[in-house]
Amino acid sequence: MSRCKGSKADATRALILDAAARLFSKFGVNEVSIARIMAEIGMTNGGFYKYFGSKEMLAAEVCRLSFRKTQGIWEAQAARAGLASENPYRYLITQYLDSAEDGRCAIVAFSHDAVGAPPEKLFLKSYREGTRVLFETLLSVARASGPGRTKEQLLVDFSAMLGTALLRRTFGVEQWVQEIERALLDQLD
Repeated sequence: MSRCKGSKADATRALILDAAARLFSKFGVNEVSIARIMAEIGMTNGGFYKYFGSKEMLAAEVCRLSFRKTQGIWEAQAARAGLASENPYRYLITQYLDSAEDGRCAIVAFSHDAVGAPPEKLFLKSYREGTRVLFETLLSVARASGPGRTKEQLLVDFSAMLGTALLRRTFGVEQWVQEIERALLDQLD
């Protein structure tokens, strides 16, 4: 919560969150300093503490907001697919994989920082909750798409799409990654 008052404080807080989200997604939470985040928006790191109590509080909030944004995107994509008479479940996974290279998946983008984090850390709590909500969102889209996939198949699909997204983000569209992606999408038909 901001310790400053007014719309200027809200705007500055939003700038910090936006800069942190970009940098954390690209380099990882542990690799980005408060000074770097603040320099990104033209401020000194001393000003940071007017808006956040700690870097961990910032990271937890960025993580929470990133997952919320991803959930909104998934729900909108499923709705768009339904309106276009496409299978929302397959469409969602296809769109997810198409955007994987850009680091738009909070699960993949923040996974490095979540691994090995102590369970009591705010960041890990945000990551765990966000991942659970996205998984439930995928299950909900699958159920709304009609019968056909067992829960076990949905669990495998979720794991496969995350693994494929990680490979896309790491290696881009190398042929072997494209083959894995095609295999995943083909088994959804």
